[in-house]
Amino acid sequence: FQGGPRPGTASVLAVVVARGPGPALEAVLASLAAQDHARLEVLVVDAGPAAGHDQVVEGVGRFLPGSTIAVLDGTPGLGASVAAGLTARTSGPPPRFLLILGDDVVANDTAVRRMVERAVEANLGIVGAKVLGPGESRSLDDLGASVDRFGTRVPLVEPGEVDQGQYDTRRDVLSVASGAVLVRTDLYEALGGLDPEVVDGDAVLELCWRAHLVGASVSTCLLYTSPSPRDATLSPMPSCGWKKEGG
Repeated sequence: FQGGPRPGTASVLAVVVARGPGPALEAVLASLAAQDHARLEVLVVDAGPAAGHDQVVEGVGRFLPGSTIAVLDGTPGLGASVAAGLTARTSGPPPRFLLILGDDVVANDTAVRRMVERAVEANLGIVGAKVLGPGESRSLDDLGASVDRFGTRVPLVEPGEVDQGQYDTRRDVLSVASGAVLVRTDLYEALGGLDPEVVDGDAVLELCWRAHLVGASVSTCLLYTSPSPRDATLSPMPSCGWKKEGG
């Protein structure tokens, strides 16, 4: 898994797995619409209740007209949702990168470009981001995970831990934060994608673990991602980051 184009020419397909309509999803869509990365395509997978399908479609049309929407029945997990979304994309060349997003993280307008730059310049297989709490919070929400001797996921940060730059020298991780995951498409396909049998909270960890086993690098790009409250609008965030929507 070597080589790649220059950061500015690397194509990215953002796959947003939505669990229903609402302000949080709209904030995510708005943040993607504002990105300054030149080659960004968005695919929205509506994996929420059927009653909200029309509202999700309307929101995508308002913020990201022309984007592909895949509407799924039932409540599929992350792996199955991403797989179904990629199957629904029937036109266009394969992207260089996939950016897998939940419906609870928002980014400032340079975040995707910064992640791609980090991936290309360091020849990384998977890149994640630092995730902060909602609104003006400086607490760390997610920075990735390790595992204990039983193979159980162990978050790298404690609940409510304040971001003081204490992890900013630690980039290589076993697993990146699950809210925003940039992965090279060739690596994703070689690994067989996210395992649909693994629950959402562990699916990204399991993917990263398999990436390590084939020799791919997994790292955090020290952007700031932050959760935004599901009943609030997009919150301000640091100049090179993401903010998460909590709820």
